[in-house]
Amino acid sequence: MHLRSAALGFCFSILSTAPLHAAVIQTFTDQASFTTQVSIPPGNTVSIGTGGPAPNITVNGVTPSASAGPITVTASPGDVFGDGTLISTDQDRATLVLTFASPVLAIGFTPSITDANFGSLSGELQLVLIGSGTETLPTTGPAFIGYESDTGILSVQISVLSFDMNASNVAFATLGQSILVGERASSIPAPGSESLLIPFLALILVLLRQKLVSSDSPLTKSSLVDSL
Repeated sequence: MHLRSAALGFCFSILSTAPLHAAVIQTFTDQASFTTQVSIPPGNTVSIGTGGPAPNITVNGVTPSASAGPITVTASPGDVFGDGTLISTDQDRATLVLTFASPVLAIGFTPSITDANFGSLSGELQLVLIGSGTETLPTTGPAFIGYESDTGILSVQISVLSFDMNASNVAFATLGQSILVGERASSIPAPGSESLLIPFLALILVLLRQKLVSSDSPLTKSSLVDSL
């Protein structure tokens, strides 16, 4: 088999069988750091609550969904519920869902767990980044969290894993302040992608060595080019 054909065939087989390493590659707990290191296009910072800058999502009472800019907020099961400053669900321990107009590589928001009167509760949130992975977030109140992903995030599901049942018998996933979606500031290779080249390069070296050992002709640049 010709060296180039063998190499290409092997390379394609590696690429076709290699798993996708979709994962969060960086986590931020400070919004200023997030906005410095992540590219947020104009219109992709959506404020929550009355008086916030546009685009803005303000929910008073119950609604099936709320949208602004590239973001839509829904609940599953049930509906979205708000008091004009925060967004939550209308059912105990329902999942708050953020969906985007197109996949995003970075997402930042301020989640918390609240009781029926929007008072903060301590506990743990589960954040499912569809297309990227699942994160567990301990919380004692509203606090910014941001993620960069090596693949597009299709949506985010926010649900209550645990909470202080001595303080309340119900708990609601809640969002406040703002939601930011964007892209990484620079192109970063997906983790692990460079490892796909190692078997390919090893095959090239082995076949090239066999070619040289079996050849009676001297090694020249043209012979190397012809062998490839």
